[in-house]
Amino acid sequence: MYEWDENKNNLNDAKHGLRFEVAVEVFSDSNAIVQFNRDVNGEIRDQIIGKIEDEIVILFVVFTKRAQKIRLISARKASNDERAMYENQTRTD
Repeated sequence: MYEWDENKNNLNDAKHGLRFEVAVEVFSDSNAIVQFNRDVNGEIRDQIIGKIEDEIVILFVVFTKRAQKIRLISARKASNDERAMYENQTRTD
């Protein structure tokens, strides 16, 4: 269901301290915010802001859909603005 480039995963881990194996947990968050973002060289890239199960960490993940799989592009901890957007949305639901 999920896939990624392993070199990109290692670079993401070095830069953001976050591996894609962990980041995929945001897709299980029923309160996650999905934003349909932009076209990059003919490929639609979307964003999801969500919480990792059993943790307080809120993540920002860029992904695309290829065939029947979700391909992770990047993942990091959410910025303060992204965290506020997530927290405000979960308060109103």
